[in-house]
Amino acid sequence: MSFWDTSGAELTAKGDGRYYYTEMENTRRSFKKIIFSGPVHQGMFDSVWHAYYANGKVYTDELYKDGKLVNGKSYDDDGKTYNYDSLETQAAFPGGLEELNRFIKLNVVPPQGMNSDILKSVVVRVFVGENGFVGNATVIQGVNAVMDGEAVRVAKALPRFIPATHRGQPVDAFFTFPVSFNLL
Repeated sequence: MSFWDTSGAELTAKGDGRYYYTEMENTRRSFKKIIFSGPVHQGMFDSVWHAYYANGKVYTDELYKDGKLVNGKSYDDDGKTYNYDSLETQAAFPGGLEELNRFIKLNVVPPQGMNSDILKSVVVRVFVGENGFVGNATVIQGVNAVMDGEAVRVAKALPRFIPATHRGQPVDAFFTFPVSFNLL
């Protein structure tokens, strides 16, 4: 891995040195151009990395060891600080998947006349806002109109989620899950 700046000066040689890159990041309110810079060792991120918004304000400070994120701190447009040890997290039902499945079992009403020894699932996708509110339930893989409608009804009754995060900051995301119909 080698890297040169715009003047032709070599900043990284044989995987060691300093590296810069720019990418569009999904920040809390929009996609923004972010400039990242930090040391690399043997081709992997190493030590402290900094990232800046295009206007020069600090976006993140991150610590890496052997190419893996140890922890980081990000700052939103309003200056609020977010600590994290994972670059991204998915939206989550409070209490985890086990509690989500329990919620579904307690709230789903199987259609009348359904064969009790058959397991059917409707796959539903919901939008989870950065505030955790759930909306826009959509059937991704349906079974029939009655079961699909019941799955959407249950999805619309979901409580507030723990929002997804990107570099510690809550972001909008989609969450997909099965709604199982089983009378066993």
